[in-house]
Amino acid sequence: MVSLPKRGAEIALSAISYQHDDTARFFPRDSDRRGDRGPTGWSGEDAFLSRQALRHCERLLRRDDAVHVVQSFSKAYCMTGWRVGWLVTRADVGVKLGQLNEFYVSHAATFAQVAAQTALEDGEDELRRMVEELRAKRDYCTEALRALPGVTVPDPDGAFYLFPKLDGLTDSAAFCRRLLAEERVGLAPGAAFGAGGEGSVRICYAAERSVLEPALERFGRFLVRF
Repeated sequence: MVSLPKRGAEIALSAISYQHDDTARFFPRDSDRRGDRGPTGWSGEDAFLSRQALRHCERLLRRDDAVHVVQSFSKAYCMTGWRVGWLVTRADVGVKLGQLNEFYVSHAATFAQVAAQTALEDGEDELRRMVEELRAKRDYCTEALRALPGVTVPDPDGAFYLFPKLDGLTDSAAFCRRLLAEERVGLAPGAAFGAGGEGSVRICYAAERSVLEPALERFGRFLVRF
């Protein structure tokens, strides 16, 4: 096992490459179920991106190590609900896992497989466009929220969520229920992500600007009278 340097909710993946020894063979990525489950998603430094993480693993692993890299198309390619992912593993293990997959679930729907193949072959330009668009939405929402009194917005390190903390809020579930009923704006209560999330709410900024702008206006209006 290797002790990794932590920075709050971050782990520097590149440090693995320099702090392991010849006995290191297991590197768990832990989602802390005691209260901090990453409401805005979790990322270490940029090197944790799936495409580059494999490069670090190559320095640590032998070709005969039984290592499985499993990922989904859900977030990276906006294919949530399509139920298709990918696996990189040792050749002999892959054959067995393929047999298990066929027995248990047969296969992903044909259209989802075709879409996934297209995403891998032709999706990089679209991914870059989406990232730029999401960055602009993140900046807009962050600025709008920080302009509201009593709202603190940490910079998000992953995914497309903000997790603003509201001064004096002690029941985020009740807050979100009232916000939905009175302003028709749906947010996730911070308490849903563990005790450490109470007092905050989660906002997804992946929606169109035509949705985000009135939603934030309604949120601010509601916050004044809550």
